[in-house]
Amino acid sequence: SEVLTQSSLICTELERRFPASGTSLAGDEAQKWQRWADERLGSIGKQFVLSSASAVSFSSDLGGVLSELETKLAHGERYVLGAGFSVADCAIAPFLLRLEMTYTLSSKHWPRIAEYVRNLRARHSVKATTTSSWWWWW
Repeated sequence: SEVLTQSSLICTELERRFPASGTSLAGDEAQKWQRWADERLGSIGKQFVLSSASAVSFSSDLGGVLSELETKLAHGERYVLGAGFSVADCAIAPFLLRLEMTYTLSSKHWPRIAEYVRNLRARHSVKATTTSSWWWWW
């Protein structure tokens, strides 16, 4: 048996093994957003958090990445791929919640992301895997 260490791969494997668990792989689109979370949001967000930059000096790179997510959420659904929670949300949530925990993401600049964060935080699965203090992330 193969050992998986990357969270997006773990999510995909769990979805494959337990399709009735309430998440949706939604094919290529979910995998696209998993990669986006790992390659764009994760790498730029991590640089920002570890640099101790202030919210005032929000980098244009991070702002651009958040704008990409804001645009994706324009469809008005609760989650990235629609009404149902998916592995794409599982991939995005840790990065986004860590940023939001460190810096309040402006609902003025990113109102859809602010609503998305509220939707994520309302889920039992998200509440059970995050805390109000700094957690293992970064």
